[in-house]
Amino acid sequence: MCTWILDTAANRLVDEAETEANRELMQTLYDNWAWPVTFEFLNQQGEFVTGLNSLEDFDASPLPNHEFMLNHLAEHFPGH
Repeated sequence: MCTWILDTAANRLVDEAETEANRELMQTLYDNWAWPVTFEFLNQQGEFVTGLNSLEDFDASPLPNHEFMLNHLAEHFPGH
């Protein structure tokens, strides 16, 4: 799963979660968030696998953004 959320929204949703699974997911997203935007990639169990930050990672790559992201995903999710 790939997702993003504003840190303030994730933090609020940690407290408002109706189930423990939702609270854990929101806490995972909040814990791995970095400014300005981080694409967070989770496994099927909702565990954080890797993330890409729009400022630190994409701007530092010599590759076009789409190639950089696809290469990153292939490295962390082989065979998909």
